[in-house]
Amino acid sequence: PAIPNTDCSAANCERFDDLLTINSESMQWPSKWEEVSKSFVVHLQNQEGEDMQNKEVTLVYDKDNSTLLTQPEIYNSEGELSNISKTNKYGIANFKVRFKGTEPKQIAVFYAESENSEDIDNPLKSRNYYV
Repeated sequence: PAIPNTDCSAANCERFDDLLTINSESMQWPSKWEEVSKSFVVHLQNQEGEDMQNKEVTLVYDKDNSTLLTQPEIYNSEGELSNISKTNKYGIANFKVRFKGTEPKQIAVFYAESENSEDIDNPLKSRNYYV
C-alpha cells in the first residue's frame, strides 16, 4: 500500500495518501537568471498503490497563485511543447519546464492532474508544488 504522505509545511499537518505525486530535482537558484529548465517527475498510482501505466497526466501551471511575470513553457516527455504526458510502465510521466526572465523570490506553483478511473468527474489532483 502507498505510504501516507505527511506534509507539515501546511499549517494543518494533514496526512493523506497521494495517488498522484509530483517531484522536481532541487537546484540552487542564481540571484537572477534569464532562462533555466527544471525537470518534473509525476508519479501516478491507483488506490491499491500499483503504478498506473499509459495514462495521460497533465502538469498545470497555477497562474493565479504564481508570481512569475513570464509564464513558463512546459514540455512533455516527447519533448513537445505540451503539458500532457503519458505515464511509462512505472507510472511515471516526465516534464521539463523552462522558466524565463525570473526574479528572486518569485513563486511558481504547479500541480498534476489525471483522470480518475474511479470517478470521471473528479480528476486526481496532486498537492501544489512550489518552486
